[in-house]
Amino acid sequence: MAQTARAIVRRLPRFGMGECLLRSLVIYAMLRRQQRTDVSLVLGAGSLDSLGRPALHCWIEVNGQPLLETHNLGECFRVMFRHRMPGLTT
Repeated sequence: MAQTARAIVRRLPRFGMGECLLRSLVIYAMLRRQQRTDVSLVLGAGSLDSLGRPALHCWIEVNGQPLLETHNLGECFRVMFRHRMPGLTT
C-alpha cells in the first residue's frame, strides 16, 4: 500500500499541499475502497519555526495507531483535527 500511495502521489499536482497530506488522502481513499471503518485521517501541529509557523504533518491511523509512520508522532505533533471514517452500510 505504501509503494502504491507513493507512486500515485508522485504523479499528482501539489496545489501547495505537502506530500504527507496527499499521501494520507490517497491511503484514506484506498482503505475506504476496502470498506475499512477503523480508519482516521489526522492533522497535527508541532513546534514553531523561527517565523512562528508550526510544523504540520498529516497521517492515517488504523485502530488508533499510526499507519506507515517511522517516528513517534505523539512526541512531535499535537493533534489538531481527526476525521474518523464514517461507518459503511451494505
